[in-house]
Amino acid sequence: MRVLIAVFALVATPFIASVAQERGGSSHRDRGDVRAVKQSGVKGQKGQKAQHNDGADCQADGNQPGENEGCGDPPGPIVPPPPPPTVSKLAEIHGLVWHDAAASGIVNPAAGVANWLVMLNGAAAQTTLTDATGNYAFVGLSAGTYNVCQSTRFAWIATYPTSGFVCAGGGFGYTLSVTAGQVVTGINFGNWN
Repeated sequence: MRVLIAVFALVATPFIASVAQERGGSSHRDRGDVRAVKQSGVKGQKGQKAQHNDGADCQADGNQPGENEGCGDPPGPIVPPPPPPTVSKLAEIHGLVWHDAAASGIVNPAAGVANWLVMLNGAAAQTTLTDATGNYAFVGLSAGTYNVCQSTRFAWIATYPTSGFVCAGGGFGYTLSVTAGQVVTGINFGNWN
Protein backbone atom coordinates (compact mmCIF):
# COMPACT_ATOMS: atom_id res chain seq x y z
CA MET A 1 0.00 0.00 0.00
CA ARG A 2 2.85 2.40 0.83
CA VAL A 3 4.35 1.75 -2.59
CA LEU A 4 1.10 2.75 -4.31
CA ILE A 5 0.92 5.97 -2.32
CA ALA A 6 4.54 6.80 -3.16
CA VAL A 7 3.98 6.11 -6.89
CA PHE A 8 0.81 8.21 -6.87
CA ALA A 9 2.67 11.10 -5.17
CA LEU A 10 5.48 10.95 -7.75
CA VAL A 11 3.06 10.93 -10.67
CA ALA A 12 0.67 13.59 -9.34
CA THR A 13 3.24 16.14 -8.09
CA PRO A 14 4.25 17.57 -11.53
CA PHE A 15 0.60 17.88 -12.54
CA ILE A 16 -0.41 19.68 -9.34
CA ALA A 17 2.57 22.02 -9.60
CA SER A 18 1.70 23.00 -13.18
CA VAL A 19 -1.94 23.70 -12.24
CA ALA A 20 -0.83 25.82 -9.27
CA GLN A 21 1.49 27.91 -11.48
CA GLU A 22 -1.28 28.58 -13.99
CA ARG A 23 -3.72 29.74 -11.28
CA GLY A 24 -1.21 31.75 -9.25
CA GLY A 25 -2.19 35.16 -10.64
CA SER A 26 0.48 36.52 -12.93
CA SER A 27 2.47 34.00 -14.87
CA HIS A 28 6.24 33.65 -14.77
CA ARG A 29 6.47 35.38 -18.14
CA ASP A 30 4.47 38.38 -16.89
CA ARG A 31 6.91 38.88 -13.99
CA GLY A 32 9.78 38.81 -16.49
CA ASP A 33 8.03 41.45 -18.57
CA VAL A 34 7.66 43.71 -15.50
CA ARG A 35 11.36 43.40 -14.65
CA ALA A 36 12.34 44.20 -18.22
CA VAL A 37 10.01 47.19 -18.31
CA LYS A 38 11.43 48.51 -15.02
CA GLN A 39 14.99 48.21 -16.30
CA SER A 40 14.44 49.69 -19.74
CA GLY A 41 11.87 52.27 -18.73
CA VAL A 42 9.68 51.23 -21.68
CA LYS A 43 6.12 50.14 -21.12
CA GLY A 44 5.35 46.78 -22.69
CA GLN A 45 2.00 45.36 -23.61
CA LYS A 46 0.69 42.38 -21.73
CA GLY A 47 1.52 39.17 -23.55
CA GLN A 48 4.30 40.84 -25.54
CA LYS A 49 7.68 39.32 -24.94
CA ALA A 50 10.07 41.85 -23.41
CA GLN A 51 13.65 42.10 -24.61
CA HIS A 52 16.17 41.24 -21.91
CA ASN A 53 19.34 43.26 -22.01
CA ASP A 54 21.53 40.84 -20.12
CA GLY A 55 21.77 37.16 -19.28
CA ALA A 56 20.84 37.76 -15.60
CA ASP A 57 17.21 38.59 -16.44
CA CYS A 58 17.04 35.56 -18.72
CA GLN A 59 18.31 33.27 -16.01
CA ALA A 60 15.95 34.82 -13.46
CA ASP A 61 13.10 33.82 -15.82
CA GLY A 62 14.46 30.29 -16.00
CA ASN A 63 15.99 30.67 -19.47
CA GLN A 64 19.58 30.51 -20.62
CA PRO A 65 21.06 33.15 -22.93
CA GLY A 66 20.61 32.01 -26.52
CA GLU A 67 17.61 29.75 -25.73
CA ASN A 68 14.80 32.16 -26.56
CA GLU A 69 14.41 35.21 -28.70
CA GLY A 70 14.90 38.40 -26.68
CA CYS A 71 17.01 36.59 -24.13
CA GLY A 72 20.41 38.21 -24.52
CA ASP A 73 21.94 36.46 -27.51
CA PRO A 74 20.31 36.40 -30.94
CA PRO A 75 19.02 32.99 -31.95
CA GLY A 76 21.69 30.77 -33.49
CA PRO A 77 21.52 29.24 -36.94
CA ILE A 78 19.15 26.34 -37.42
CA VAL A 79 21.17 23.22 -38.09
CA PRO A 80 19.33 20.68 -40.24
CA PRO A 81 19.47 17.04 -39.21
CA PRO A 82 22.07 14.93 -40.97
CA PRO A 83 20.91 13.09 -44.09
CA PRO A 84 19.95 9.44 -43.70
CA PRO A 85 22.75 6.99 -44.34
CA THR A 86 23.19 5.91 -47.93
CA VAL A 87 21.90 2.42 -48.40
CA SER A 88 23.83 0.50 -51.00
CA LYS A 89 21.29 -1.44 -53.02
CA LEU A 90 22.55 -4.70 -54.42
CA ALA A 91 21.44 -6.36 -57.64
CA GLU A 92 19.74 -9.74 -58.11
CA ILE A 93 19.49 -12.24 -60.98
CA HIS A 94 16.60 -14.76 -61.02
CA GLY A 95 15.70 -17.56 -63.38
CA LEU A 96 14.28 -21.02 -63.94
CA VAL A 97 15.67 -24.35 -65.14
CA TRP A 98 12.84 -26.40 -66.66
CA HIS A 99 12.35 -29.76 -68.34
CA ASP A 100 11.64 -28.92 -71.98
CA ALA A 101 9.79 -32.18 -72.73
CA ALA A 102 8.85 -31.05 -76.26
CA ALA A 103 12.31 -29.58 -76.98
CA SER A 104 10.47 -26.44 -78.10
CA GLY A 105 12.36 -23.82 -76.10
CA ILE A 106 9.03 -22.54 -74.73
CA VAL A 107 9.32 -21.85 -70.99
CA ASN A 108 7.13 -24.07 -68.82
CA PRO A 109 7.30 -22.95 -65.16
CA ALA A 110 5.31 -26.04 -64.10
CA ALA A 111 8.15 -28.29 -65.29
CA GLY A 112 10.94 -26.86 -63.13
CA VAL A 113 13.86 -29.15 -62.37
CA ALA A 114 15.15 -29.25 -58.79
CA ASN A 115 18.81 -29.31 -57.73
CA TRP A 116 20.27 -28.13 -61.04
CA LEU A 117 23.57 -26.28 -60.70
CA VAL A 118 23.63 -22.71 -62.07
CA MET A 119 26.88 -20.73 -62.20
CA LEU A 120 27.61 -17.02 -62.20
CA ASN A 121 30.93 -15.38 -62.99
CA GLY A 122 32.13 -11.90 -63.85
CA ALA A 123 32.14 -9.10 -61.26
CA ALA A 124 31.64 -11.92 -58.71
CA ALA A 125 31.59 -15.71 -58.89
CA GLN A 126 28.83 -17.79 -57.29
CA THR A 127 27.03 -21.08 -57.77
CA THR A 128 23.59 -22.12 -56.63
CA LEU A 129 21.17 -25.01 -56.97
CA THR A 130 17.60 -24.65 -58.18
CA ASP A 131 14.88 -25.07 -55.57
CA ALA A 132 12.08 -27.69 -55.65
CA THR A 133 10.26 -25.73 -58.40
CA GLY A 134 13.35 -25.15 -60.57
CA ASN A 135 13.87 -21.50 -59.58
CA TYR A 136 17.24 -20.01 -58.66
CA ALA A 137 18.49 -16.61 -57.56
CA PHE A 138 21.80 -14.83 -57.19
CA VAL A 139 21.38 -12.02 -54.67
CA GLY A 140 23.68 -9.44 -53.09
CA LEU A 141 25.45 -8.64 -56.38
CA SER A 142 27.36 -5.44 -56.93
CA ALA A 143 26.81 -3.54 -60.17
CA GLY A 144 28.77 -5.05 -63.05
CA THR A 145 28.77 -7.52 -65.93
CA TYR A 146 28.02 -11.20 -65.31
CA ASN A 147 27.85 -14.47 -67.26
CA VAL A 148 25.20 -16.99 -66.17
CA CYS A 149 25.46 -20.64 -67.24
CA GLN A 150 23.90 -23.94 -66.24
CA SER A 151 25.80 -27.15 -65.65
CA THR A 152 25.40 -30.09 -67.97
CA ARG A 153 23.83 -33.38 -66.92
CA PHE A 154 24.25 -36.80 -68.37
CA ALA A 155 21.49 -37.66 -70.86
CA TRP A 156 20.11 -34.08 -70.90
CA ILE A 157 20.41 -31.74 -73.90
CA ALA A 158 20.22 -27.96 -73.47
CA THR A 159 17.38 -26.51 -75.56
CA TYR A 160 17.25 -22.92 -74.31
CA PRO A 161 18.79 -20.40 -74.79
CA THR A 162 19.75 -21.13 -78.39
CA SER A 163 22.38 -18.40 -78.68
CA GLY A 164 24.45 -16.11 -76.52
CA PHE A 165 27.48 -16.57 -74.31
CA VAL A 166 29.11 -19.98 -74.90
CA CYS A 167 29.44 -21.73 -71.54
CA ALA A 168 32.54 -23.76 -70.66
CA GLY A 169 30.58 -27.00 -70.19
CA GLY A 170 28.69 -26.59 -73.46
CA GLY A 171 25.47 -24.89 -74.36
CA PHE A 172 24.65 -21.23 -74.23
CA GLY A 173 24.26 -18.86 -71.33
CA TYR A 174 23.68 -15.18 -70.74
CA THR A 175 25.89 -12.11 -70.47
CA LEU A 176 24.23 -9.21 -68.71
CA SER A 177 25.12 -5.98 -67.00
CA VAL A 178 23.32 -5.05 -63.82
CA THR A 179 23.12 -1.74 -62.00
CA ALA A 180 22.84 -1.15 -58.26
CA GLY A 181 19.44 -2.28 -57.00
CA GLN A 182 18.39 -3.86 -60.31
CA VAL A 183 16.46 -7.15 -60.21
CA VAL A 184 16.80 -9.14 -63.42
CA THR A 185 14.36 -12.01 -64.03
CA GLY A 186 13.78 -14.46 -66.87
CA ILE A 187 17.33 -15.81 -67.08
CA ASN A 188 15.96 -19.27 -67.89
CA PHE A 189 17.43 -22.56 -69.10
CA GLY A 190 15.54 -25.37 -70.87
CA ASN A 191 16.70 -28.98 -71.07
CA TRP A 192 15.33 -32.02 -72.90
CA ASN A 193 15.65 -35.62 -71.76
